[in-house]
Amino acid sequence: MLRKLALDDIGGESRYTSVLDVDSMKTKAIVRLKFNSENRVTTILKALEPEVKKSLTERSVVELKKENESLILEIEARDTVSLRAALNSYLRWINSIVNVLEILEDIC
Repeated sequence: MLRKLALDDIGGESRYTSVLDVDSMKTKAIVRLKFNSENRVTTILKALEPEVKKSLTERSVVELKKENESLILEIEARDTVSLRAALNSYLRWINSIVNVLEILEDIC
């Protein structure tokens, strides 16, 4: 099965998916991150869109979804090393985006 990049705004849910063959994937992680506003989730989702569109490796597939005030990060990988690497990258990027948003809120 191949997944392709898609942006769906059906039922209030946005999602971005990268293109890769997921039949060969063996490990999976699902992380739900709750934020204080839907606007913040939308901002994070848009900021990470380029990373999901253009995967640097074919060892993992990443899907980001918005559900109200939650961001759902789903990663499927061929092995635990790839899963850990992708998970660490996305969590660091999300943390960086949140830190920048908090600084901007303090300034304004």
